[in-house]
Amino acid sequence: FCTANSIRMQAYAPFGSGTGISANLTDETVTQIAQRLARTPAEVLLRWALQHCGSAVLGSSNTQHMQTNKGARDFALTPGDMAAVDAISGNGTANTHFCWDPSSVP
Repeated sequence: FCTANSIRMQAYAPFGSGTGISANLTDETVTQIAQRLARTPAEVLLRWALQHCGSAVLGSSNTQHMQTNKGARDFALTPGDMAAVDAISGNGTANTHFCWDPSSVP
């Protein structure tokens, strides 16, 4: 719908929210991708959001986190990586609000 109507999506809190942040950053799928790419799990989740939405709203006052987040612009996830992270939502191990499916919103 959004693409067909030239509506640009923006990720808000792409690492998850509340207690789900820790679950998302330690999710086995995310950590395996991060290790393979020599990236942090945060960079993987941010890159996933950027490739889906094109932009993301981050909130950190930690300058080290800000520097790490900039690294998400320096690589791309494969279609397989994207599909693997897409599948995290609702798998019972991570924050189920991590990946909203806009097609299911009335």
